[in-house]
Amino acid sequence: MQKPDLVVIIKDKKNKQFTIRPAYKPKELALFHDLLLSFNLHANFTEDHKFLLMFSPGNKQCGGIYWKIIDEKTAHLEKISIDEKYQGNGLGERLLNECLHRLKKNNIQHVTVSFMKSVFFQYHGFKTDANFAGLVKKL
Repeated sequence: MQKPDLVVIIKDKKNKQFTIRPAYKPKELALFHDLLLSFNLHANFTEDHKFLLMFSPGNKQCGGIYWKIIDEKTAHLEKISIDEKYQGNGLGERLLNECLHRLKKNNIQHVTVSFMKSVFFQYHGFKTDANFAGLVKKL
């Protein structure tokens, strides 16, 4: 049974509140796509992808992460991005942790990621494993 998609309120290092939630409208996905392109991160969204988006205190879309389920126990993180204006305040970490939390609640045991931003992912517990391509984190 699919779990409901909840809205989560988090705080950055400056104690400002941000909202993390799934995408509700196609326009939100288009804005996330534009954000990825602003960092030269090319994205090909498909119906298999799942999304979490981040919104600033003024409800401005300022980040996102997307992934796909590979099998009943494995998910692959495609990309994560935070608008430059909001970087350096722990928001990428909060967004990643919320995504991992939701995946674990849905019985995902392993999350893989390519080597893009490998230092960021290694800092958050992703490691190389001969059984997986790229980096992997056991949940």
